[in-house]
Amino acid sequence: MSVEMVFHKLWRLQILRFGAGGGLILSLKLFMTWSFNQVGLPLWFNYAVVQCLIVVLSYYYHSKITFYSAMSFAGFFRFFLSVSGLKLIDYGLVIFINHISLFQEMAYSVPFFGGILGDYLLYVTIIGSTVLIFIFRYFLFKKLIFSIDKSTTYTKKKKRTV
Repeated sequence: MSVEMVFHKLWRLQILRFGAGGGLILSLKLFMTWSFNQVGLPLWFNYAVVQCLIVVLSYYYHSKITFYSAMSFAGFFRFFLSVSGLKLIDYGLVIFINHISLFQEMAYSVPFFGGILGDYLLYVTIIGSTVLIFIFRYFLFKKLIFSIDKSTTYTKKKKRTV
């Protein structure tokens, strides 16, 4: 079995496509947060803009790649409502932890990794909150959001070989 065939079989697993999308979205979230931070935007505004962009990108990715579901305004609205609570938790956690100096002091006191953890607390918090929400979102999306209205679901067309 070739490496390409193994990759193809693994990619058919929905959880791996979801995880790959999560990794891509997390990378974009970190990059955008860092970029806006370098420009000097305040964190509360910076992370709010990032969250809005991530919602749109996530819906597109999960509709087209993870769940092979047709995109619609109604589908986006359901998606938006379902992730709004999770986004508020994510946003609140990141803003709260990074504005309380006690957490920064605690981060610096961690043995061996304290210096790194304290210096990069914002990014560690973003990664931590994203990972915590990851599993919950997968089941929420699979069971409630992208399982509704299967009549509009499309299937990928197979390429014809000559």
